[in-house]
Amino acid sequence: MRQPYLIIARVKRAHGVKGEVYADILTDDGERFFPGLQVFLFSHERVENQQPIGTLTIKQTRYGPSGLLLFFNECHSREDAVRYNGLYLAVRREDALPLRDDTEFYVGELLGASVYDDVHGFLGVIISVDSIGPSTVLAVRDSEKKDLFIPFRRIYVRHIDIDTDRVDVALPPDLYGLYREEGLEKKTLI
Repeated sequence: MRQPYLIIARVKRAHGVKGEVYADILTDDGERFFPGLQVFLFSHERVENQQPIGTLTIKQTRYGPSGLLLFFNECHSREDAVRYNGLYLAVRREDALPLRDDTEFYVGELLGASVYDDVHGFLGVIISVDSIGPSTVLAVRDSEKKDLFIPFRRIYVRHIDIDTDRVDVALPPDLYGLYREEGLEKKTLI
């Protein structure tokens, strides 16, 4: 569903003693984070039924060994920064960078979308979109099963419908079996 706010990051953890936080970037545009940008705080990645629980203004950005570091005007100590752990940062849709055409979407709009496989049916919902080296991976959760990690590649992801929150995939049996086959037990070496 097209949302009024677009998630652009998730706060991972506090860093240092001056109030910086590490954030997971949920947008393709690293230039999206700049001093003066007002971001809205959300407790959950699906923002359509939520009101922001606060706002922050980015004071400074830099990259550290674990990713993007953000420093906010309103955050002056580690104790302040810890309060934001796990929260999502969003911008208003009208303030987002424009899309080039109808086939593009904002990465944050994938969060919470239902994922269906051609063979196995409903796999779960997308809980995160992570960059691992040069690759992007969709983390899919079904509360009754192990999380499934799907490479975000055209060969696996067949169709994305943002308006219905649905992603159709075609997984190879080995990938599905790695996470979801029942009866597979971990073997230990003696």
